[in-house]
Amino acid sequence: MFFLGSIFQGYSTKTSVMKTVIRKRNIARIEVQRNFCQQCGGRIRQALQKIDDIGNVIFYPDSATVVFSFYKANDLSKALNMLTEMGYPEVGEIPSVANRGCSMQCKCHPMEYQA
Repeated sequence: MFFLGSIFQGYSTKTSVMKTVIRKRNIARIEVQRNFCQQCGGRIRQALQKIDDIGNVIFYPDSATVVFSFYKANDLSKALNMLTEMGYPEVGEIPSVANRGCSMQCKCHPMEYQA
């Protein structure tokens, strides 16, 4: 109680309005169409963490899955677009004309992943 009291000590309800915004983090689990190695996973992590409000990026190369937290649907959309641009579209997404010729193997070690 004392700690909470000391936080609000300098504020008056007449002169200052305090607004508390509570934002809930959502978790996305994205299965991508292309396998990736640890090195590619690191690149995916770096790219996603550059997007505001995307955090806790974890990748699972064995299942071609990327997991991260986000606040708004717009952040999720940016992340999905980033994955597609990097050559890792979500399962179920129709590949663009530029990516149709790509194999579903890792971009930096194409011979390691045989279907």
